[in-house]
Amino acid sequence: MILIISSIYQGNYLFPDANLLTFILVKNLILVFLTVLRSNY
Repeated sequence: MILIISSIYQGNYLFPDANLLTFILVKNLILVFLTVLRSNY
């Protein structure tokens, strides 16, 4: 999971600023997903 998040952070620099909102939405979805996993265990 950490590798996926780090790859997304690195990939953000490859995207133009126009896709910044999409990056934020995806990052938030992943953070929520990780929070749900932690609460289940």
